[in-house]
Amino acid sequence: MALAAVLLIAACTVSPRSDDPRAAGIRYSFGGAASREFDVSLARVKAATTAALAAHHLRLEALGILPSGESLRARGPRATVLVELEREGRARTRMRVTARGKEGIDRRLETDLIIDVADNLKAATKR
Repeated sequence: MALAAVLLIAACTVSPRSDDPRAAGIRYSFGGAASREFDVSLARVKAATTAALAAHHLRLEALGILPSGESLRARGPRATVLVELEREGRARTRMRVTARGKEGIDRRLETDLIIDVADNLKAATKR
């Protein structure tokens, strides 16, 4: 029984892209969310996020205001995604992604979106 619990915890917290160095820094919660902090403003993370959602064929359905940030809800053929952007200072933003597909939590999509946002931010700084 204890071994099953350890294996379940490991399955919930390991990145589906652990072989990809770009997945470093992504954290996973037991509730089914993936998160990462970026050392850029919320506005820049939001712009990079909307581009990443579009690249994954996810249509933005709703924008919301949170006490310390914003939320974006998107839907696509595979999943529904909720992205919460939390301001942690002038130039620091926490991104939290929850993706739900037909079979439950879609960790791969959560991870891919965060990696794509990081790539978009990196590309924007090179311009």
